[in-house]
Amino acid sequence: MIDHVRGRLVGKSPAEAIIDVNGVAFSARISLTTYDKLPSVGSEAQIWTRLFVREEQFELFGFASRDERWVFEELISISGVGPKLALTLLSGMPANDVRETIAAGDAARLKAVRGIGAKIADRIVLELGKKFAGSTTEWPVSTATTGAPAIIQARLALQSLGLSSVEIEKSIDAARAQNIEEVEEIIKFALRKS
Repeated sequence: MIDHVRGRLVGKSPAEAIIDVNGVAFSARISLTTYDKLPSVGSEAQIWTRLFVREEQFELFGFASRDERWVFEELISISGVGPKLALTLLSGMPANDVRETIAAGDAARLKAVRGIGAKIADRIVLELGKKFAGSTTEWPVSTATTGAPAIIQARLALQSLGLSSVEIEKSIDAARAQNIEEVEEIIKFALRKS
């Protein structure tokens, strides 16, 4: 994963940021929230990134903060929520507001964002409400696997294997109950359970 990109901002629009890093320009899709936080063109800029790969298409998404990226990653873990819809939601309200809205179970506010219907809004609240209710206003933990706690590494690995957010949390809770603490053991346990 490309964790972040730092360099000279050579172009920006409400939907895209282009950052030159030593002669290599990275183009990333961004939310309006991120756009508002970018410096002027020609200035030094940094965005936190998430590379999305589908079939033969590679798309880089950029975020003003780790928190915004984390909320994006949680949103795209929901069936029916792709990266473009998650970015639309993050353009409609800041990441902290998205998290608080979901934690409060306010599906109506989510439905107010274009492209989010009743089914998707209800699914987002159902699958992420508990997780977001327990998170702080700060980005909870590093999603980088190097040096990350075993639970975080296991969660990322299981997510990359296609398990839903609900399946992952149930499996991790069950592994904790049995005092399973090693990354590999948590992953094996979760795969046996799902």
